[in-house]
Amino acid sequence: MRLESPICTNMETRLFRLAAIAIILVSPARPATPNAPEDAIDSLQALNSVVTSGVRYVDYAPRVLDARVKVDRFLDRNNSAGAKRLRSLMLIAISCYEAQSKLWNAKLFSGSDGTAHRAVVGLELSKNMRVLGACPAVRQTIYSITPSGESFADLIKLATDIEEHEDDLRVGLWQCAGEQLPLIKSELAASSSRVVERPRKVATSVPAH
Repeated sequence: MRLESPICTNMETRLFRLAAIAIILVSPARPATPNAPEDAIDSLQALNSVVTSGVRYVDYAPRVLDARVKVDRFLDRNNSAGAKRLRSLMLIAISCYEAQSKLWNAKLFSGSDGTAHRAVVGLELSKNMRVLGACPAVRQTIYSITPSGESFADLIKLATDIEEHEDDLRVGLWQCAGEQLPLIKSELAASSSRVVERPRKVATSVPAH
């Protein structure tokens, strides 16, 4: 059995804390520029990478939450008319990743709890058609499961439809989210290259009399 001196232990703790502080102090801070969407794009790209290579729900859900925070930060700070298309593309991508996260979460429940969770997800999908409807890969599926009402029978049918179409929705949502990335990068490059040139004032000479 190894015995450690309290003095040694306290000293090690203090050294670790000082080292951590030093790392924070010397690490270069990334400039928080309101018009820079790099954090949001990086988080969306990371999500696309993990769903392509394979990911577990316990790893996927936190990534989606982190990406949502970064996308929301960009959307809040960039509401100019010039950023409208870029905002729209980012919103579509994160909405697809979020929808799949909620579908995946619903699968963790069984019995009546599972039915209730799938019904709630189905309602959210239907009410978010303004955004998700831009995705041909899932548009028809969501239209087909949209309930005619919110009665108990309607919700039970909705939950059943969600369960039957889970695979189609998963593939379609991830496909749609991935398709937005090159469009986002292209739009960002295009918006960066737009330079507003002021018309030059041409000096005119006045003829001498």
